[in-house]
Amino acid sequence: MGSVLDEDLNVAMKAFAKTPKRNEPCPCQSGKKYKDCCAKSGPRRAGSPSSSK
Repeated sequence: MGSVLDEDLNVAMKAFAKTPKRNEPCPCQSGKKYKDCCAKSGPRRAGSPSSSK
């Protein structure tokens, strides 16, 4: 019974560890902080209208 709970906890911890903190550089390589980039609108895609400005 305890192993199911441990497995769920491990999955949740791995998902949390992959999310960058607000003031870390954004993983999309834009050079911006995560809070000013993908945290607001989600990951940026190549060729999107907002990136062509």
